[in-house]
Amino acid sequence: MYSEAQLLDAITRYRNGEFASIRATAIACEVPKSTLSVRLSTRSSRHIIHEKQQMLSNSKEKTIVRWITKLTNTGFPAPPSLCLEIAEEIRKNRFCSTKSPTPQLPPLGVNWLQRFKKRHPTISSRWTTSLEKSRYDGTSVEAIEQ
Repeated sequence: MYSEAQLLDAITRYRNGEFASIRATAIACEVPKSTLSVRLSTRSSRHIIHEKQQMLSNSKEKTIVRWITKLTNTGFPAPPSLCLEIAEEIRKNRFCSTKSPTPQLPPLGVNWLQRFKKRHPTISSRWTTSLEKSRYDGTSVEAIEQ
């Protein structure tokens, strides 16, 4: 399996002349030759092609990912329901800047969050457990440093 980063690296290395052929580039960078040749013929990646089929654009989804990451880093992980609320608000406000009447957009589907997490593997959800009072009382700086 290869990543988009590997494919972009292969494209860059081929265009810089590091390799004499597409085949040699594909073998060295461990990407499929057919995919590399198609992308070199200026076809866009599937993420860009299928963006019109998504409820939110890639840039809006990246904004949500940054927001979730920021919340998690501050110690307040965002529950799935809050992520859906934020995504729904962004979707509703999609046409606020235009003066034309707002078109009726379908709501986010029941599987939107699962597909969102699949598109952004850095986001994952975990069940958290609260720290028992006895464990909290038993912690001290000395115990943690050991």
